[in-house]
Amino acid sequence: MRPTVAGWPVAQLLRVRRRIAEAKPTGLTASDVSFLVVEKKRSGASVAKALAVDDLGQVSGWPKGFLEEATRERIDLLSSIASRLEDK
Repeated sequence: MRPTVAGWPVAQLLRVRRRIAEAKPTGLTASDVSFLVVEKKRSGASVAKALAVDDLGQVSGWPKGFLEEATRERIDLLSSIASRLEDK
């Protein structure tokens, strides 16, 4: 299953972060967006937590393990590409 954020593919989350980092006069700013994580507690209750976003689009407070699989896949992909290019 592909990681999603409120139904969004991860690429869209990254695009919003990039738009913040671009700092264009008519673009997005960190104060324009909110990233929320909904976690289920042992009691079964769901709790929403706001994540901090800075003016570079960096997000702090991700839950442990969030997006790690996607990051590992990207690293493995880049490693595979580098190996093939070295062999040429």
